[in-house]
Amino acid sequence: MKPFSFKYGLFIILAACAGLSACTPNDDPPPTSGPITETKASCSFSFQGQGYGFEGNGSATISNDDMPLLTNSGLDTFNFDLLSFSIGRVETGSLLPSEVFSGSILNYSGPGTYPLLDAGSVAEGGVFTLLYTDYESSDSLYAIGYFYSPSSPQQGSITITRDDSQLLEATFSLPSADTFGETGLMEGAFSIEVD
Repeated sequence: MKPFSFKYGLFIILAACAGLSACTPNDDPPPTSGPITETKASCSFSFQGQGYGFEGNGSATISNDDMPLLTNSGLDTFNFDLLSFSIGRVETGSLLPSEVFSGSILNYSGPGTYPLLDAGSVAEGGVFTLLYTDYESSDSLYAIGYFYSPSSPQQGSITITRDDSQLLEATFSLPSADTFGETGLMEGAFSIEVD
């Protein structure tokens, strides 16, 4: 088992910052398409031969945000339509989730395939984060596309198969790491129903 390294800690911190920036107020009205709700949801996936999955409450929002990001040419600010989604399982009687699955896609434009983002293609957008945390066992898995570069390319994507007034549905296969730095593919599917 590898120790938790600074590199992976930095990945998690920056991904959290990106998620918080998605919650920043913006004067621009959000796009009118896509679900903006909290409702029934599920996810099912595997990592290094182990299966994960749960049902819970989900939410998905589309916002239009300015994000400063490092690129191969330096720090640039980009304006993106950002899809942020999450699924959480809360035990009866608890206020805190026991499991959370979440992610974000930069430059979201509806159903289609979004590749893992890298520093060489930031302007094109793609999968920025995909995270899973089990708070009961402290297991965490994460795919953070932004930190890969053309010199260390990573293949992977999320395919949004449905995004309408009833359902956000997707499949994914992304290179990921766990809390201890072990790497592998995180592959599976998720859906978020819209009431």
